[in-house]
Amino acid sequence: MTPMRATIDALEARIVVYELDQGATDKATTLKADITALRIDVDQLKATDMAMVFETVDISDVPEMRIELSRQLSLSRRQRHMRNCLRKLWMLQTKT
Repeated sequence: MTPMRATIDALEARIVVYELDQGATDKATTLKADITALRIDVDQLKATDMAMVFETVDISDVPEMRIELSRQLSLSRRQRHMRNCLRKLWMLQTKT
């Protein structure tokens, strides 16, 4: 996760420079909010016990399986959100 945090920090610094040059824009404000959400997602992922997420569940234990699937879906949503945020940040990085 450290390389990701470094990437986030670098992109955040680029947004600050962009704002100094261009002034506050809706796009920059949106990206700053995305960075904040991305930082929260990274912190949550770091706190996630990956062994617990991918543990095997007995088929006969249906309620437990639903909980496990819910955990995996939640992780998948966070990963998609992170990819989308990184894509937006990359687009800003290439434009500045």
